Amino acid sequence: MAFVRWLARVAVWLFYRTERIGPPLSAGPLVLVANHPNALLDPAIVMATSERPLRFLAKSTLFGIPIVGWIVRASGAIPVYRRIDPGADVARNVEMFRAVGDVLAGGGAVCLFPEGISHSRGRLAPLKSGAARIVLDARARGVSAAIVPVGLNFDEKTSFRSTVTVAYGPALDGAAVAALAAGGGERDAAERMTAEIERRLRDLMIEADPDGTHAIVDDVERLYASARGLPRDPVHTLARRRRIAEGIDVMRGRDPARFAWIYQRYRTITRRLARFGIGPRLLARDVGWTDAARFALRESVIAALTVPVIAAAAAFFSLPYLLVDLVSRRASIEMAATVKIFSGVIFYPLAIAGWAVAAARLWGAAAGWTMLAGLPVIGLAALYAIERESAVVEIVREWVATRGTRPETRARLRRQGAELAEMLDEADRWLQEIGGTASQAQARS
Repeated sequence: MAFVRWLARVAVWLFYRTERIGPPLSAGPLVLVANHPNALLDPAIVMATSERPLRFLAKSTLFGIPIVGWIVRASGAIPVYRRIDPGADVARNVEMFRAVGDVLAGGGAVCLFPEGISHSRGRLAPLKSGAARIVLDARARGVSAAIVPVGLNFDEKTSFRSTVTVAYGPALDGAAVAALAAGGGERDAAERMTAEIERRLRDLMIEADPDGTHAIVDDVERLYASARGLPRDPVHTLARRRRIAEGIDVMRGRDPARFAWIYQRYRTITRRLARFGIGPRLLARDVGWTDAARFALRESVIAALTVPVIAAAAAFFSLPYLLVDLVSRRASIEMAATVKIFSGVIFYPLAIAGWAVAAARLWGAAAGWTMLAGLPVIGLAALYAIERESAVVEIVREWVATRGTRPETRARLRRQGAELAEMLDEADRWLQEIGGTASQAQARS
């Protein structure tokens, strides 16, 4: 199990930029519940950020898939037999409850995805009652287990080196569980507990349609934060994006004219920014020639060191990169990132082994061993270098565009950004007045 945890951390670290927020997990029996937008990578992300060992509940059909089945079994996962899986014997879920109960009785932690399916709807699907039933079953055995909600928020879940914000919420502790379990039968208690889990999960998620609204939320949040000079740390950014996403939903339904007006202003400013090639990051402040010269000198020295590494990686790893891309394009959006990682685990080591064998035959065993040890280092160094230089290129491009824009144009764009921020503040006050969303009452982030 320790090896699988290490493997999950490496895979997640390589593929995503992970930002964990929320309190650390407490000791004692825990049931973690998370949303499920990204197939097999969701357990890996929770495993990599949980800070304590976990046992996952996994659908029984995964155990029979080559390679995947070995990883699932090695992780200590507990099979769940779902009615929707062909050939699954749901009567065997008695074994699942017994195994989970034993883990909790030993002070361990389990994790499950109560939606029951992985999907790309951008919103929480109706929850199954399994988590509540597990906790109630543990209570019947004299074990007081707390429930911890975990919100997984992907910027672009299929994109390499994109960001995922993992939000751990406050635990639903033993006293809260006891209060929800009191009164009525087990079914009523499970329904109340499931409703509370759903509410807490929604508090940790940005719920937005992936076909358009998600991009609007991201853009509006960046423009608003730039206009107001607000911090860009994960906690504040997630809170703002959640509030904007919820506000869009409420405003569309209750005041479509107001929403249409704000959306039109958003479209106007984003089109003009795109026209001038200026991003919100540099719109909010002027970077003078002196600062730009220092930046250029520093980055030129770094580029002189990193560009050769990038070139070497491109020469050695272009073929496996293309193969991974080709295979992942055939996968569904839920499985694309998972397929990229699994195919990468196959193709990149094969490429390294192939280059090592070729070097050994051409120049001897020492050259082969050197290639075998050196190529992974080159690959990791190039990964860091590409990420850094891509950010530098984007900053330089925006700065050049900014300097090429007349001062009065930049001033007008700033005013429009400030006007949009004022409209969002007004909309936020309106939403609080009508009681539109739970999170609108939070303090301004």
